Amino acid sequence: MDLKDIKKILYQEKEKEIKKLPPNFYSDSLRYISHLKEKLEEINKENILLYNIINNELLGVQKDIDTIFIRRTEKIILRCISEVLIGSNSFKDEYEMLLTDEKKFYDNLSFNINNLKKKLIQNNLIDQSITYNKNNTQNEEQNEKILKYSIIRILKDIPKFIGENNKVYNLFFGDIITIPSSNAKILISNNVAIYIKNNN
Repeated sequence: MDLKDIKKILYQEKEKEIKKLPPNFYSDSLRYISHLKEKLEEINKENILLYNIINNELLGVQKDIDTIFIRRTEKIILRCISEVLIGSNSFKDEYEMLLTDEKKFYDNLSFNINNLKKKLIQNNLIDQSITYNKNNTQNEEQNEKILKYSIIRILKDIPKFIGENNKVYNLFFGDIITIPSSNAKILISNNVAIYIKNNN
C-alpha cells in the first residue's frame, strides 16, 4: 500500500456505490504511515525541505484514510436505514463489497434499529405467550404455549411461509429477524440463514 493506492481508493469512494476494498486496506495503510514516520525520524533535521515533503505526505495520507473511513461508514449507515426502516431490498450486491468488520457493523446496526423499533412501536412482542384452546368441548380452559425465539440473519430470498406462531413471513436477503426457534433451526439447516442470537 502506498500513496498512489490510497489516492485511487479515495477517488473511487467519491462515488455513491460502495466499492470493494483490499482485505487488508486499513492495516496496510497504517503500516505505510509507520514507514513514513520512521523516515521522518531518520532524516537529518537540517534537510528541512525533504522533511517537509515527507511530513506533508504523512499528514495527507492520514487525512485520506480518515476520509475513506467516514465516506464508507456514511454509506453503510444510509443503506442500513433504507433496508430496515424503508424496506428496500437493494443492498445484496453491495453487502458483499464490505470488509468483514464492516459487515459486522452493518449487522449490529440493523439488529439495534430493529430492536429499537420493536420496543418503541411494536410494544416488544418478542417472547410473548400464545394462548390456545386446549379442549373446546369441555370447560373452555386455555393453556399457554410459550414459544422460544431466535434472532437470525437471512442469506437468501425466501418464499412466504407460516411460522410456528401462525405469523406469515416474507423474508429477503439481509433481513435480521426474530423468529420461532423451531423455524430458525430449519432455515439454518438449509443454509439460508445464520444465527445472531440462539435462544434455543
